Amino acid sequence: MGNRPATEFVASLGPRVLNDRGQVKVNPTLQLVAFPNIFALGDAIEWDEQKQLAKYQKHADIVVANVLSYLKGITPSKKYTGSPELIVVTNGKVMQFLSYSDE
Repeated sequence: MGNRPATEFVASLGPRVLNDRGQVKVNPTLQLVAFPNIFALGDAIEWDEQKQLAKYQKHADIVVANVLSYLKGITPSKKYTGSPELIVVTNGKVMQFLSYSDE
């Protein structure tokens, strides 16, 4: 279901990098399973969660911490465990704001 991520460029790393939907296979440290020196995040990763903009901050926090560890020669240990699912409910096509005055 849904769109496929634009990960064709990653496919050049070999068949073990993407799943059959074109998502990047990562472990909980958000490192590629086949290439632990490469990190991935966002809608492109194979993770059992809804693909939502609100999740990027937590993805980024994990990747930044783990890249810094990796560059220092320390095994990355910060793990992504998922984020709460969000739902947005719209209320019509046009937003109307009510203004109240003390007059």
